[in-house]
Amino acid sequence: MIAAILALAVAAAGADEPTHARRLLALLAGVAAEYGEAFADDGTLARPIELDEAALLVDDARREAEGLPSDVDRRLAALGEAIAARAPSAAVTERVHAIRLAVEDATGVAEDVMPPARPSPARGEAIYRANCVRCHGERGAGDGPDAATLEPRPRDFTDAAFMQGETPADFFRVVSLGRRRAAMPAWEDVLSVQERWDVVSYLWSLPADVRPALAEVRRRLDAALTAHRLGERTADELATDAYLAFEPLEARLDTAAVGEVERAFLRFRTALRQAPGAREVDAAAAAVRAAVDRAESPSPVDVRWVAGGAAVALLALLVSRARSGASARRRRSPPAGTGA
Repeated sequence: MIAAILALAVAAAGADEPTHARRLLALLAGVAAEYGEAFADDGTLARPIELDEAALLVDDARREAEGLPSDVDRRLAALGEAIAARAPSAAVTERVHAIRLAVEDATGVAEDVMPPARPSPARGEAIYRANCVRCHGERGAGDGPDAATLEPRPRDFTDAAFMQGETPADFFRVVSLGRRRAAMPAWEDVLSVQERWDVVSYLWSLPADVRPALAEVRRRLDAALTAHRLGERTADELATDAYLAFEPLEARLDTAAVGEVERAFLRFRTALRQAPGAREVDAAAAAVRAAVDRAESPSPVDVRWVAGGAAVALLALLVSRARSGASARRRRSPPAGTGA
């Protein structure tokens, strides 16, 4: 009888090991992502909340790693120290990658983040409406009835500027692990991998409002024009900044309208460099503004960052590739500054 009980206990423990290992790998991916988002391009701390999240995830990872070789915990402790010291993002990413490899070597388990079947925005919408509306709102704009009580406020998935820097994998990670500093619960124990990807595919089919991003283009355009009027040499650089702010939006806008904006920007920047009279430069700037207005006017809130079908197709492709390459583990280090 005792032998049978012990056998069952050993079997149960063995069944839990892959789950713990996969969670540990997911936590490590979260550490790298959160830490990277904490800093601006120049290395200054831009979002302290992301730094706190990274440190909390390291603590979770150390608890999850109990029972693994002591080298894993030693590496995790060093990772926590590097985060506390605000080490360069690339250095933290390299540490995370090394720990992930050590975990995979010790357990023989790889992170399970791909859905078993094609993600469904329709199923995802049902899950979203049952679980997410009170915070994130009916349209995903972060304006649900509970949003006003939360600090920071829930993310606005219709904000083009925010969505520009995100990926479906980022969303899957946050849905899975949550964000304690932002009152976002973890759903990994509530929703299956398939259900979480269904929600992600739904979120990536939501309409995105490009108006705030276009307002930033106009602001930079005005700054360039003001600099020119003041005789400052930065006018041309500011005009380039305005164009660069528009460039990421091109895939979300009407092709003809994009072409018009690009031509108008070219004329404006040429006018600045040739330094004609103020009237010509003002006219070129007005042409840019008018072109931007026309690009926005057709139906700004119907522009989709990733159309529903495209989002599903992308995720389906990832599933296919993950399955076909499941037997081959790539051991090369990631490029500096990227996620593990």
